Amino acid sequence: MNIVSSLPPKPEPAEFVALDVEMFGMTTKLLHRPTTGNFACLTICLERDPETVYIVTDEKKIGRALSLVYDGVWVFHHAKFDITQLRRYHTITPRSKIWDTMLIDQIQYSGYFDGFALDDLVRRRLNIKLDKSLQKSFEKATELSQTQIEYACNDTKHTMLVALDQRKQICKTDFSIWKKIELPFMWALLDFRGFRIDVDKWNVLADENEAAMKALKESAEFNPGSWQQVLKLLRQTGFKKLPNTEAETLEVWIQKYPDADAVPYAKLVLAFKSYSKNATTYGKNITRNFIELESPGVWVVFGDYKQIGAETSRTACSNPNFQNIPIKQGPQYRECFIARPNNKLIVLDFSQQEPNISAFLSQDANLLKANKSGDDIYIETANIFYADKITKHDPRRKEMKAIFLGLDYGMTAKGLAIRLGISEDDAEKLQSRFFNTFPGMRNWSTEQRKKKTYVTTMTGRKLWLNPYSGQRERNALNAPHQGGGSEMMKLTTIKFHQGWKSEWGVFGQVAEVHDELILDVPEEHVNEIAKFAEDCACAAGEELCPGVIFRVGIEIGDNWSVKE
Repeated sequence: MNIVSSLPPKPEPAEFVALDVEMFGMTTKLLHRPTTGNFACLTICLERDPETVYIVTDEKKIGRALSLVYDGVWVFHHAKFDITQLRRYHTITPRSKIWDTMLIDQIQYSGYFDGFALDDLVRRRLNIKLDKSLQKSFEKATELSQTQIEYACNDTKHTMLVALDQRKQICKTDFSIWKKIELPFMWALLDFRGFRIDVDKWNVLADENEAAMKALKESAEFNPGSWQQVLKLLRQTGFKKLPNTEAETLEVWIQKYPDADAVPYAKLVLAFKSYSKNATTYGKNITRNFIELESPGVWVVFGDYKQIGAETSRTACSNPNFQNIPIKQGPQYRECFIARPNNKLIVLDFSQQEPNISAFLSQDANLLKANKSGDDIYIETANIFYADKITKHDPRRKEMKAIFLGLDYGMTAKGLAIRLGISEDDAEKLQSRFFNTFPGMRNWSTEQRKKKTYVTTMTGRKLWLNPYSGQRERNALNAPHQGGGSEMMKLTTIKFHQGWKSEWGVFGQVAEVHDELILDVPEEHVNEIAKFAEDCACAAGEELCPGVIFRVGIEIGDNWSVKE
């Protein structure tokens, strides 16, 4: 490998140009923010000669280096990180000539492989073991050593080699998903604003949860924080074959054995777990480690979004995780996330997204009819199912929703019986009747259950299945719904980002939480932007599922709890 300490030459217009940024002293939990650490180097190599790597160590030359390679196709591994850091030193606007080796591989093999770090790709594609042992050495360094220079240049060279191998292999469908969904969604994520947080209110909640956790522990006859003690006690008091003390397990066993002596203990443990989680994960950890002062009196938090964070292509969030902010205990946590001064929050969510996706995937005549008949597909399908006029508060609507979502997720008759509080025999009859009423769903489900290697979303994205897993059939049913819903959310965000008007100020999206999109916008434009957001969401749904009508809920208020 030839290392050249100078600016790179200009590439041809379609030539790949691999780039990689190394930073000194970044805080591990804030790698997604350009707020810690200092520039170490930018390494660049061109497709014409991957063995020659150019290194820039002067941050004042970053702009010149990027201008020189502007016409090429920029290749990164995890572009969101590199572009976030490069934007400290040079203006980088959304461009189509980007290739992200990590995201490309995830589009091709999500669910097939577990690891998508650079060394994973190099091992799989090039049959080379890439030494990453020096990666952590940048955390405490302040000057580049020769070994660090070689390490950085070697990463860039192998990023190029991986990209060239991907380019030979990628199919039209995968490339279309990259260009039309994942790449423009990445640019939108890069422009998310911080979510404003009421720090004082958040800290009060943290103190209250800490006190409640301690009080429960002191009053209990056992240590609710010790899973060994909890498991032994619950087995001795009625939950004889309890497999573990996870919250979801305890909730099921409380429902299954409501008269057992173990129930009060299990409920105490659940309360302790809730207070403990809220006091730690959602306590002062967030206000100590993640808040940034945007302007006087305005503290904001930025989540680190992994845009393909699950095998279904759904996003994930961390540091902090907006997608797991507590909600079961009430609105108090969401009330801490507030609009900026003179702004309002817009909270948008898709109404009954999954059953509408089912209507498209199955092309069932009755489901399509229900989709077009009214705003609530559960009411409309219940009208057909029961041959009666159902209202929103009729318990049969709840029953229909449970059947519908359960079938989407491959729920067994036993699971449905527990959810509805009925016998397993009655649950089987309900499922059979459902499929007789909606035969298109039965046919689609039957065909999906046969699939052993992969299933696809509406865009043709492959979601790989583990043929040896006991969850394969369930995943074959669930993945197209969850993956399709995720693509719908991404496409909506893209439409927000690309259609945003300059008179509305900077791009206003502050969060994406599964089926919710949250915007923080000037109050004077809030109604106009709300209509724009609604139009974007409905258009995204109908673009992915032609012939199916999608509807959204819009709430406007001063804090995130406005939706509740």
